[in-house]
Amino acid sequence: MRIDWRLYYVTDPDLSGGRGRVAHTVEQAVLGGATVVQFRDKNADDNTFRKGVLACQEAIESAVAKGAAGAELFVNDRLGIAVELGTHLHIGQSDGDPAVVREALGPDRLLGVSVSSRAELDAIAAIGCADVVGLSPVWSTSTKTDTAPALGLEGVRELLAARPAGLPAVAIGGINATNAAEVIATGVDGICVVSAIAAATRPREAAARLKELWEKP
Repeated sequence: MRIDWRLYYVTDPDLSGGRGRVAHTVEQAVLGGATVVQFRDKNADDNTFRKGVLACQEAIESAVAKGAAGAELFVNDRLGIAVELGTHLHIGQSDGDPAVVREALGPDRLLGVSVSSRAELDAIAAIGCADVVGLSPVWSTSTKTDTAPALGLEGVRELLAARPAGLPAVAIGGINATNAAEVIATGVDGICVVSAIAAATRPREAAARLKELWEKP
């Protein structure tokens, strides 16, 4: 499965103006060029979470109908919902045994895993269960408070150099339009953003500006 990882949008209900606005923001992000979306809502119960995922699936379909390239949809942490709805899954270091999760998810869906250190990256690489790793956090961020110390650009480069050949890596944490080019220059396969799109007055234009950074020398 070939994925364009360059612009990866992670949802946030608060920054989007409430849960009822998340799907609209997703549609706008995909129209602007986001090709991967992760639905994240840490405080939702399973029923609310499920409805949010379904709304995002519809939003991506709507964006495609309006001319967008489309986007792969990941859900954050909720393995059961990912299996039920046929989405990809992203997990953190405390979200279960990656090998067990990989087996439950099945071979046809992608598994992303967050890593914050060389030890975590080596452990995931040894298992061989991840389809993409999220290098987190590049910089400190207010959208996720339970993260490890910031990697910085040099830390991102070190993890990229240590990853197995062929394993895509995306970076997340404090990335916005003013610093995204620096992260892109490290050699990551993609940048993950939250507030840079979710909190934007015009999320479609915000996504388009971020995507354009990949085209600049």
